[in-house]
Amino acid sequence: MTESQKSIIKEYTETLFSSYGLELRRPNHCIDPEHRDSEPSMTYYSAGKYLKCWGCDKSYDIFSILAIKENITNFNDQVNYLIDRFDINLPKFNNDKPKPVEENIILLNSKFREYREELQGNNVPLDYLKARGITRPEILETLGYDKMSNSIIIPTKPSNDNTGYTAYTQRFIENSKMRYKNNGTPGLFNSKALGDNNGSAVFIVEGYIDALSIKELGFNAVAIGSTNNLDKLTDALIEYKDKITVTDFIIAFDNDTAGEKANKKMLELLQERKIKSIIAHNLYSKYKDANEFLVNDKEKFKEKLDKYSIMFDKYLNQEKEEYRTQNSIKGYLDIFLKNTKDNYNYKPIPTGFNVLDNALNGGLYPSLYVIGAISSLGKTTLALQLGEQIAQQYDKDILVFSMEMGKDELIAKSLSRKMFEISAQDNNDYKVGSDTMYTLDILQNKTYTDSQRNLLNKALEEYTSYSSRIYIYEAEDGLTGEKIKEIINNHIYKTGRKPIVFIDYLQIIPKEKDSRLTDKQLADANVSMLKRVARDYTTPVFVISSLNRGSYNERVTMASFKESGGIEYGCDVLLGLNLAGLTYYDDKSGKYKNADAETVENLKRNNPRRLELNILKNRNGETGISVNLKYYTNYNCFIEDYIK
Repeated sequence: MTESQKSIIKEYTETLFSSYGLELRRPNHCIDPEHRDSEPSMTYYSAGKYLKCWGCDKSYDIFSILAIKENITNFNDQVNYLIDRFDINLPKFNNDKPKPVEENIILLNSKFREYREELQGNNVPLDYLKARGITRPEILETLGYDKMSNSIIIPTKPSNDNTGYTAYTQRFIENSKMRYKNNGTPGLFNSKALGDNNGSAVFIVEGYIDALSIKELGFNAVAIGSTNNLDKLTDALIEYKDKITVTDFIIAFDNDTAGEKANKKMLELLQERKIKSIIAHNLYSKYKDANEFLVNDKEKFKEKLDKYSIMFDKYLNQEKEEYRTQNSIKGYLDIFLKNTKDNYNYKPIPTGFNVLDNALNGGLYPSLYVIGAISSLGKTTLALQLGEQIAQQYDKDILVFSMEMGKDELIAKSLSRKMFEISAQDNNDYKVGSDTMYTLDILQNKTYTDSQRNLLNKALEEYTSYSSRIYIYEAEDGLTGEKIKEIINNHIYKTGRKPIVFIDYLQIIPKEKDSRLTDKQLADANVSMLKRVARDYTTPVFVISSLNRGSYNERVTMASFKESGGIEYGCDVLLGLNLAGLTYYDDKSGKYKNADAETVENLKRNNPRRLELNILKNRNGETGISVNLKYYTNYNCFIEDYIK
């Protein structure tokens, strides 16, 4: 199978995963039956189209999940199953030798007559069946008894020419180690009910004795033999399509966890084929299955079967109403009201910049924030300082994903700024002191004076006090969009703390392996992914973005992001960082004009560099507000000036 063919099949991943009740936007419990996680530890990653469990470190895609959910372990069989289930226009695997039109007849009619006669004249099988509640003569005529193995013979698949059976099952009466033995490949038990039911509903059950139990009370039932054989019914619907008269199915697998899961799967399979069907919830009351109910309370069981048969349309309408309640806005209103209460109680996270916090209604909310600026203006330094102020002052974890700068350089930037801030506090003014060191000096471990060493030690001591709340990941860590999401999810799982996320920067997040997305499509996909992170984990996500090529000598506007993906549409808050004085009023033309390249470079050389942080978009607040900043470039430090 080619990679392009695999990609076609993988387009159905979310549909398949959802059909198993898996959440695509929130963590799930692990599907591995051997891993019983107390808290949801498995997350879906849309770009890679797979599930990953952070507890047991296992991953599942659209193929491998079938081994768990459908007991299909062979890859060719998995492909064929998916092609059939979703009607995908791809060739199926042959699986070596072609299957014969019909399996060999393994039980001749003549031999079965012997088994049937043996049953009719022998109290051993009759007493066993009576104890199981099976006594109707027309049912007993369909069964046999093998004296040698002391087993009830249940024919499960008649041959096409009616000369015998291609499969039958033995139900041992006294063998405690083995209750059933299949001979041949069982089909759908009692498949003739599909065309011989007088238009009434047919019950779908798991065990053959369960189907006989329902028939005992005058209703029709088919059995698939095991919850791993859901395709037995769908195969029969195809095989007998010209003979089928049944239009209504009542799904009633065993009253246990496996049965409940099988009920849902079977309902999905039938609904895919537009076949009317319902799940008989609570049909068995406190009993495990149909036969146990029959044996313990025959009249009550008959009453419930009758109720489901007669009131099929009512239950179908009831399920429709349940669907509306669960999926319409009416059903969502309670969640909405809870969310509004949570939003009311949510306290925004201050950034440490008071004027900016006022402009943002108190600080950061669980939203996607994007900041754009021309190259080398200070947007990375501003984001890093903002994050560290949150970590230091408000005890929040900060995750920094740096695609350009290394961890050492970012730490050196922080220490240089911290030295500058301590020096400013000591001098009661932001004056450049000779003891404050440049980033490069710290990185190169330049010779320090005693006063520099003392100042650096103070900075280290203060930085260390909150550094356990700062996590920096470099590009070497393979920071694709899905990898970033994995790291965020793992951090929450391991620490129980929701981090504020910083991405530097959006346009150089690498593609997933084998991705065919263009750069713009990739940026769009990552914006959508990061917005979901902010929403699903209720935490702020702060992203740095580049601008269009033509925006370098102009003020940043929403149009500056047009070629960089759907940023202006996807983000909740859009910020533009500009040089103050970038535009001026021209008296001759009576219009505002952009400064030329030389003026821009001169403005960048100012120390402190004067900048404006403009709020271009604010989904839930004011726009058009500018926060003026001073940027001490040598020491990586921003301070606020005023607001206008």
